[in-house]
Amino acid sequence: MTIHVAPGLPPVGRAGLRAIFVSVRKRFPQAPSRVSLAMLGDLAMDQLHRQFSGVDGTTDVLSFDLRNAHDASLTPDPAGVCEAEIAVGVEVAYRTAARRHIDPQRELELYFAHGLLHLCGFDDHEPADRRRMRAAERAVLGLREISLRGRTRGRQGTLSDLDRSRRPSPSSSTRPKRRR
Repeated sequence: MTIHVAPGLPPVGRAGLRAIFVSVRKRFPQAPSRVSLAMLGDLAMDQLHRQFSGVDGTTDVLSFDLRNAHDASLTPDPAGVCEAEIAVGVEVAYRTAARRHIDPQRELELYFAHGLLHLCGFDDHEPADRRRMRAAERAVLGLREISLRGRTRGRQGTLSDLDRSRRPSPSSSTRPKRRR
């Protein structure tokens, strides 16, 4: 696993990210064994989000499976060094962590775990799939119990309100304003 951090971004704990990678590989044999992780700022994440998803605006994580790349814009690594690429929005993680009063490193680890799980075949678009994804995230992150306040016993958690945090809040600038 390689980790690249774009210049000028806040600190990123590499050991925790490597532990997440090992945790996913132990639990899910279909996980890629060689991953490149890019920790990026808002501008780069916005560009990738637009290019590969057709959506304007930054995002938390994007996963690219290069093992059987059929998309002409994705090029499999000819040397076989990299099977997948994951881009994580560091600035998104820091903003979300501040809003939720949690450690930004935990949010970065959650995003990385989420991206790896997508590469293992997990999805989160339908409610049942989202429940499976959240359970897998908890297992990978070592979370045992999540209270209503978003705290865990044993390790600080970030999943209790994850679904709410990914939707714009009523005060969000993405919500259209009503004119009178």
